[in-house]
Amino acid sequence: MNKTVRNTLLIVLAIALLCFGGLLGINYFLKQKVETFVNNNLPEHYNITYSDLSVHLLTGTITYSGLQLKIKNQDNDDMHTSVHMDSLIIEDISYQRYLFSNEILIEDIKLKSPVIRHYKHLYLRKQDSSSQKGMIKLGKPLTVEELSIDNSTIHIFDKTKDSVFLYAENLTVEIDDIHIDPETLRKRLPLKYGDYDAKADSIALKVGSRELLKIADFDVHDRKLVARQLQLKTVMSKQQLDASINRERDHIDVEVDSISIDSLDFGFKTRKLFTRASQVSIDGLDATIYRNKLLPDDQRTKKAYGQLLRELPFSMDVDSVTIRNTALEYQEKTKAENPPGTLTFEKMNATIYNFGNTYTGDTKTRVLADAVFMGYTPMNVDWSFAVQDASNQFLFKGDMEQLQAKQLNSFTRPNLNVGLVGEMDKVYFTISGTDTGSNIDMRIDYEDFKVELLKDNGRKERKFISGLLNIFVAKDSKDDGKNFSDCKATVTPDRTKSFFNYVWKNLEAALKDCLM
Repeated sequence: MNKTVRNTLLIVLAIALLCFGGLLGINYFLKQKVETFVNNNLPEHYNITYSDLSVHLLTGTITYSGLQLKIKNQDNDDMHTSVHMDSLIIEDISYQRYLFSNEILIEDIKLKSPVIRHYKHLYLRKQDSSSQKGMIKLGKPLTVEELSIDNSTIHIFDKTKDSVFLYAENLTVEIDDIHIDPETLRKRLPLKYGDYDAKADSIALKVGSRELLKIADFDVHDRKLVARQLQLKTVMSKQQLDASINRERDHIDVEVDSISIDSLDFGFKTRKLFTRASQVSIDGLDATIYRNKLLPDDQRTKKAYGQLLRELPFSMDVDSVTIRNTALEYQEKTKAENPPGTLTFEKMNATIYNFGNTYTGDTKTRVLADAVFMGYTPMNVDWSFAVQDASNQFLFKGDMEQLQAKQLNSFTRPNLNVGLVGEMDKVYFTISGTDTGSNIDMRIDYEDFKVELLKDNGRKERKFISGLLNIFVAKDSKDDGKNFSDCKATVTPDRTKSFFNYVWKNLEAALKDCLM
């Protein structure tokens, strides 16, 4: 090797070593700058620790390993949230945008296997919080082209005995085109975003003091959410529930094959949450509701459904809700010595239009439903009300045909000690009213109708009293030479009972007018 070649190689090697050393130095300098930026811009009640931090100048990549974040209240030292993840990777930071466009542009942020724990009962909102203050300090606008959260696990706890409020595992989220600036930081949702995808499985959510919702899995893609194998159940047996409460409460057992939500959108407007969808589809719903009427009544006033929607703490707008392939069984126990009475609705399908609280004026929420009642009788319902109507006016129309009176005995015998005989060929009714009173018009075609009053055991008939009563019962609607009997009634609701109890009271009053 001649002297010229040797000198050239030495120069090249020296330049390479100089560049490498310079790169190490710059990486070290950038690492210090990153640490300083994080320490200076995160709120004081945020604490971050990590096992390693690496910065690569050439690729514009920052990697935190073994990252832990702990968040305390601003007014005390109680930690309400912790996050631990295998790694946080920030990829492809644009130096050009940072130096010449006065903004931070990041191609990708990846959170690997984060475990999030939040304690609801420990979180205290800062007393002097202001919408004009951002949650973090940010000198330049920040844009992230893609944020991905992979295989996360979420635990949210409350202070109850069964303290898990929400649990989800294998949650993966991808959000595109995130933008944060000083203006967005002052908003309830402190960022703007574009498209998003998500999926998870094994989700459990406490929806009441004794009810738990479980979802086998769900995914969101192109603004469509699909959830599968849902269960909403009381977490104890009927007997355990009855022993733990001092007033009536439903025991719930609901299973749903799937729920899909199309054109899902949500966010905040003037710091109020809104959610909207073009359609919600519920398929394969199977529900059993049990109530022990031997317990003291719940004397709290029950609000009309329009009022409940009107008073939601957020805005909701769903163009239509479809419910398909539904089976509903209602059980009611009124006598200790008898089993609960049962009413069933099978092959039920329903569509709800304008479901929400953003509709103005006389726009009505409308429910159209059909089902098979008590295993044999086809029935249809058309129910409408205007959510914004403070008088809670409603119209409830229905019809059914070929109702064998004995089909009702599974409910009337154990609960009322009354047996029914006969057939109702056709029943039409219209109920109109408000939450203070209603009128019902009914047309009924029936024949060979008879009432059997039973002894307390619900099995043997009180024949003498039944015979006297049936003297006053019109056995056929054709007794007056017409195919139908027309009857009317006026009903005042018991405001401590549900709307469907109100409907039942109307039907009961009209039947008495027809039959007696």
